[in-house]
Amino acid sequence: MTTVVLGAGAVGTATAWYLRKSGHDVVLLDRQPGAAMETSWGNGGVIHASEVEPWAQPGMPMKIIKWLGQENAPLLLRYSAIPHILRWGDEFARNSTPERFRENSKANLHLALHSLKSLQEIGAETGIAYDRATRGVLKIYRSGQSLDGAERSTAFLARHGLLYERVDPERCVELEPALASTKSTLAGALYFARDEVGDSNKFTQALAATAAARGVQCRFGETVHKIETSGGRVQAVVHRRGNLYAACPQQPGQAVS
Repeated sequence: MTTVVLGAGAVGTATAWYLRKSGHDVVLLDRQPGAAMETSWGNGGVIHASEVEPWAQPGMPMKIIKWLGQENAPLLLRYSAIPHILRWGDEFARNSTPERFRENSKANLHLALHSLKSLQEIGAETGIAYDRATRGVLKIYRSGQSLDGAERSTAFLARHGLLYERVDPERCVELEPALASTKSTLAGALYFARDEVGDSNKFTQALAATAAARGVQCRFGETVHKIETSGGRVQAVVHRRGNLYAACPQQPGQAVS
């Protein structure tokens, strides 16, 4: 089966990689002259499995209303946009209940842990160098109340696979010596040893090259003009040089043009 992947960012390129490993003929298509030239070029590359709580959470709808008109608000919403996002706003509010917040946090956590595992698998198999650092992430707090509140939320996620450690100011400095001069102001921190960082651009470009060497057709500089569908299924991707046809069970034998 031929699978066409649109977009050669970190996710698209990794998708193409895994599809090829599973035996698919894969075409990776991107409008830029190479992989990781847009979002994955400037992405911070923080593999933050500990940062999974969605914006839709208890109390957030009222906070957003109070932030209206504030250009420096954490979530900027202008009055002119409200008529266009009413349906989205309703869904956001529905997902801000304690029950939905917990379920959505769990789903995000499972996805984050799976993504971290997949990244580590790719790195081990390919040997790609991308400035990877595995010292973990330290979230520091200057008040005991804030630290206690953060730990309550984190403890819930720990029951579903998140690993963390609550540390005192002395341990904070051991983990990050740059905090030594401010140790007296710290209440403590939450330490997430499995979180890591790396260069998203380096990783994605190297993976695209490795995937191409193993049979993925990387077509760069190709802008998609239209996606043709039939019977609820994608049939072809229309681009400047013609059409790319994706084989499906109803139409065996189709190939990339």
